[in-house]
Amino acid sequence: MNFPISFYFDKNVIYIIIRIISMNLFYYYNYDFIILKDLIDLILLISFIISIICFLYKKKYSEADDQIKINIKEYLYVILIYILFNIIPFLVTIRFYHQIRIYFCYSNMIFIGILLIYYFQKNQLYKHQILSFNFLFLIIFFDLYLYINYYKESLFYFISNTIVSSLFYYSKGIIRGYFKYIMNDKFIDPYFISAIDSGINLIKNLLSHGYYYFIANQNKKNKFFQKYSNDKIYEMNYLVLLIYSLTGVLNPIFDILVCYYYSPFHQCVCDIISNSLFLLTKYEFSITNLIFVIINIFFSCVSSEIIILQFCNLDKDTKKKISERGEKNRIVHLMKNFDEISNSITN
Repeated sequence: MNFPISFYFDKNVIYIIIRIISMNLFYYYNYDFIILKDLIDLILLISFIISIICFLYKKKYSEADDQIKINIKEYLYVILIYILFNIIPFLVTIRFYHQIRIYFCYSNMIFIGILLIYYFQKNQLYKHQILSFNFLFLIIFFDLYLYINYYKESLFYFISNTIVSSLFYYSKGIIRGYFKYIMNDKFIDPYFISAIDSGINLIKNLLSHGYYYFIANQNKKNKFFQKYSNDKIYEMNYLVLLIYSLTGVLNPIFDILVCYYYSPFHQCVCDIISNSLFLLTKYEFSITNLIFVIINIFFSCVSSEIIILQFCNLDKDTKKKISERGEKNRIVHLMKNFDEISNSITN
């Protein structure tokens, strides 16, 4: 009898590995050496510059090949979407609304947001995906941090933050699904999206600094150094600084590359694995937490078809079907490319 679970990887799995490692290391050092947070603006700027260079380089050598007309409107949509999406994190940063917070325990709502895009695109959902989405939604209510927040906050703030968190992660899923669509069908370059991701985050941080210095009249930097000037800071060395900076630069770039070469579901897998490893190593370890993490990772991998279930006919649309769907998508992509070129020549 064959083992009821198998794994599926291809040559582009390196993007997933780099994304998980870089995200986990970035969180790790961000937690241990809090003073490094002061470098985040410079890191975002470097990531923005690298993404722009990659974007311009690709455009220079690809236009001669396909002569695809750039859809300026779609590029502007990307900028507008990131501006709107960062409003909630900005309000959280400046504490515009007292005790407003985003609960990470609602992060599985990202999958629900992606499903909305799948619905409008009329993409077929398979049995293993439907099973996974149901589990990923239900497991939200078994997250220990949900109950910790419930008992720590007043009922009013808990409900308010629950609504804000759900909307935040739901919209993040919609955005990821939409970006996958425009990269495949509208030929929007992934490096442009990663550049806007870094650039808008940088602007959000600068606005936050401006608020604290000029509006709230708080010298937040001095308070920061007073609070965290402990022995932990002096343990930091140049290797830590290099790893932290490198992972911070790579994160926005490889996040969108995972979506480009795979799917928004694979982006979620990277997020869940990285955050789960971080929570297990940096917070109080318990069997309950471990079980929760394993279930979360397992079903997120099933939904993205990294893990294939070979029982109850759940593998009907996986394995060989993955390659067949990939080949079909490639043909459709080439046909759309041909139509675009034909229309540009005709016009």
